[in-house]
Amino acid sequence: MWLILAAVSMASCGDGSATEATTDSSVSVNFDAQEADGSLGSVGTVETVPLEEPTGDQVPSRMLYVSMSGDKAIRVLRLGPNGSLTRLEALDLELDGQPGPIVVATQRRRLYVGVDEGFQQTVDTISIGNEGELEKVVRDVLLGNPVYLDLSRDEASMVSAYFGDDAIAGHVLPVGANGDGTIVDQTTDRTTDEEPHAAHFNPAHNLVYVPHRAGNKISWFSLNGSELSLVGEISVNGRAGPRHIVFSSDGEFAYVINETSVDVSVYEVDREGGLSLIQTITALPPGRQPEGNSGADIHLTPDGRFLYASVRGDDSIAGFRVSADGLLDTLGRTLTEQRPREFSITPDGRYLVAAGQDSGALASYQIRENGTLVLLDTQEVGNGPVWVAID
Repeated sequence: MWLILAAVSMASCGDGSATEATTDSSVSVNFDAQEADGSLGSVGTVETVPLEEPTGDQVPSRMLYVSMSGDKAIRVLRLGPNGSLTRLEALDLELDGQPGPIVVATQRRRLYVGVDEGFQQTVDTISIGNEGELEKVVRDVLLGNPVYLDLSRDEASMVSAYFGDDAIAGHVLPVGANGDGTIVDQTTDRTTDEEPHAAHFNPAHNLVYVPHRAGNKISWFSLNGSELSLVGEISVNGRAGPRHIVFSSDGEFAYVINETSVDVSVYEVDREGGLSLIQTITALPPGRQPEGNSGADIHLTPDGRFLYASVRGDDSIAGFRVSADGLLDTLGRTLTEQRPREFSITPDGRYLVAAGQDSGALASYQIRENGTLVLLDTQEVGNGPVWVAID
């Protein structure tokens, strides 16, 4: 197992004291095997890995779009082929309220952003130019303040979750020559159980899954146009507080980050889309209790080999290896920016980018062949980065 820390050296001052000086390296702390209680093991060897210079055979740069709740803006950055982070301030887009969830429609070249304007809540449709520049297209008033947006695989539908309103909604995005990616129809209300924190498509079953934090259950719905109909649900043991959910590429397994119990639950998905719990594994280090910590976000690498979950309080990213039967083995944890509410993984699975809501910075990591993370770069972006979208 591994714990990855930013490398720090001590420089001597004239008065004999020492100051910290960060380097371009990261320190990977190897852990022994997982303990019997599921916690991480003890500290082992240390190695440093420098930030590599880009070469001609590396992948091209990618654009990052970050919703800034404190600055009422979308920040634009370039993720370099070596994992470097560069602010592109000229491309930043000011908004009329506090942005929250953000999702990219790569085929349509559109960005959808949930925005809280105080007197109303909207989803802003924003076009993405050839150089990554942003331009507002239209905004649509929503039934409440969304905490999550997700697109169907064909980008013809979008779903949204409203944590404070106990509701979810479906949205139609027309395709074809006349489809500009703007919403043409949406449900006005679909009341759910308490505190739905996400609404996420499982493409293999054409269903939408909704974890309810306070309701302690996961529900799944069919989507017909903009209408959502309940298909089934499963209660969660204890007070886990399910928050976000992701699926294996074949749709056979679901992975849920539990906010309150700070662990990951693995579910097998049957042919009708029903869920059966097969594993729960902690996202915390040894000796650390859930109190004072909270699970936040969860993502799989595109090849499905590794899964990562962010933990606030401990301010870390827990890593797991995914076995052929869908079960998880702990890789270790990586310390990251303060209050890592959300993070994203590049489509090629090379890099992970995490946002520190309280530190006001992003951190980029290399995802190694064995799934361990290596810190490559950090970049200050402003007040309250909450969501990161990679194009």
